[in-house]
Amino acid sequence: KYAGHFLQVEDLSSKSKHLEAELEKTSKRLKEITAVAENEAKKCKSANEVIRSLTAQLKEVTDKLPAGKSALHNSSSIATNTQRMHSDNSHATSIRLPRSEVSCNLDNISMSHGTKGQTEKSETIIQDEPGVYLTLSPLPNGNHELKRVRFSRKHFTEEQAENWWAEHGDKVCERHNIRNTC
Repeated sequence: KYAGHFLQVEDLSSKSKHLEAELEKTSKRLKEITAVAENEAKKCKSANEVIRSLTAQLKEVTDKLPAGKSALHNSSSIATNTQRMHSDNSHATSIRLPRSEVSCNLDNISMSHGTKGQTEKSETIIQDEPGVYLTLSPLPNGNHELKRVRFSRKHFTEEQAENWWAEHGDKVCERHNIRNTC
């Protein structure tokens, strides 16, 4: 009887040691998996921060580019992703001016959705101030003809653009040697 209990105790003791070893292996594996998961979470967080930073830099560079000059013109996948993240960034309020004369009539105000066409080689696009872009064509006498004024929606609503041009248009013409009358 005593020997039977002894064998039972040894058997249970052996099973207990085996279970403890398995538990230790499982705990060790759980710690490894947890460490890997934490590392991956940190990488994901870092990657998201890098993406946010690059997106902000790309948006900043895009905002600084004059109308018609897009570095992303041939990079459709980057442009598409950027548009998805910042869909309002590519829209602008524009005042289109006829070739023969400048007209500040409100009928000339239109909405532009990105750059649709190429600017003529003789035209120059300049930024007058943040969010205000002028398309100028040189005249033989050294003055300029104003072809277009573009307002970024990031800085102006359509109404604000109209008011800004009404208030500052004459000064802009003087500042850039634009000799057409508004």
